[in-house]
Amino acid sequence: MSAPPYPVAASAPVEGAAAAAPYPTGPSSHLAAVGGPAQFLTPVQLSISCTNLVDKDVLSKSDPVCIVDLLQGRIDASQGKFVEVGRTEFIKDNLNPQFAKSVTVNYFFEEVQHVRFMLYDVDDESRDVRTSGGGELLGEVTAQLSQVNVQVCIHERACVNVRT
Repeated sequence: MSAPPYPVAASAPVEGAAAAAPYPTGPSSHLAAVGGPAQFLTPVQLSISCTNLVDKDVLSKSDPVCIVDLLQGRIDASQGKFVEVGRTEFIKDNLNPQFAKSVTVNYFFEEVQHVRFMLYDVDDESRDVRTSGGGELLGEVTAQLSQVNVQVCIHERACVNVRT
């Protein structure tokens, strides 16, 4: 059962996949109950590309993937927890990837949301890149979701380009 596109009382029970989701989902802008009074939100599709990534491979170029996390809990990153909300495909031998797979997140109006982009070099496709032996961290950057239509650099020359 999906969330209805209208305000829902905070005491209304949430069932099915919506109860398990770390944030509300839906096909269009709507009001949704999220642990209290109704809030206005809209899904935002993030398209990600990178330039001048670090080459971590010896005999070839890095095989990058981008993992997108949203801060759950407090506004202060030191008190909250980042939760993965999506990831791109990985692209073999490419230091300037233009990822085809975008990541969709819900943007809550008038609320500060921190999004983190973590770039990994995939070393072993059968393992998750966040685990030992799955990949190497190329870099990461954190920004406010309301300000991601920019280019943000993770090193002197390596940059992540995000557009909605």
